Amino acid sequence: MNRNNFDILANEWLEKGSHDFDEANLSFQYGGWTDIICFHCQQACEKYLKGYLVSQGINVGKIRKFHIHDLTKLWSECCKIDKSFQDIEDECILINPYYIEPRYPLGHPVVYTKQETKEALEATNKIVDFVHNKLNR
Repeated sequence: MNRNNFDILANEWLEKGSHDFDEANLSFQYGGWTDIICFHCQQACEKYLKGYLVSQGINVGKIRKFHIHDLTKLWSECCKIDKSFQDIEDECILINPYYIEPRYPLGHPVVYTKQETKEALEATNKIVDFVHNKLNR
């Protein structure tokens, strides 16, 4: 894949991540389900981290180790390229559980407080802004 294709694909990852983040913010604004809001936050962060990796020439769709949803693993791969990603470690750890817990019945429905949901949105915003600044987009 040539450089231009990686740039196009990276932009597509970021666009999809933006859709998730926009949906999370809209749902929060209108009193939506907190589990779904937090899930969209996780999805936005995952897509932004993958978009960054793609922008660096890594085809996350073709390499098995990138078929993951664990933000801490994706974050670790980003840190191998740019140590400043350490600045968003806490946010990745905070958002990481929102992939499984909100999606599946694990004994009882998970409902997050408004405060937890607001913290998820704030952490997602920090990750999104961080990646945007790295890519100057």
